Amino acid sequence: MKRQNQDIFESELYLSYNEKEEKIRNMQPSEERTALLKTFIMDIERDILNISGDLLDSSIRVERYYSRYEFEMMDTLLSMRSWALNNLFHEHCSDDEVRRFTDVNKQLYDMTERMYERTRMVNELIKSMPV
Repeated sequence: MKRQNQDIFESELYLSYNEKEEKIRNMQPSEERTALLKTFIMDIERDILNISGDLLDSSIRVERYYSRYEFEMMDTLLSMRSWALNNLFHEHCSDDEVRRFTDVNKQLYDMTERMYERTRMVNELIKSMPV
């Protein structure tokens, strides 16, 4: 994904998702719309992982840099994913789903806190090394 000078809004990936989002946006709430939202979310998550790699891999990869294109594409895909999740929950959220969502968010928050701690430890290690 080394398209340094390409505008993400002209990319095939963005245009494909934009077209799908527009189709879903124009549909009335229905089982078909729900199925399309779920597929849309899963496809976006797959493409984010294709760009970022498996960030849950336990090996420390300090030297991973993202190009501006990759960063902007992931940011755009995350925004589209957020839109789709909001629509999905707005239309179909039960009390059980709210509880599950709360549990998943807590897990994600805990993982983020561990990542910050690992980053802090690596930072301290680097600072303690002789120059």
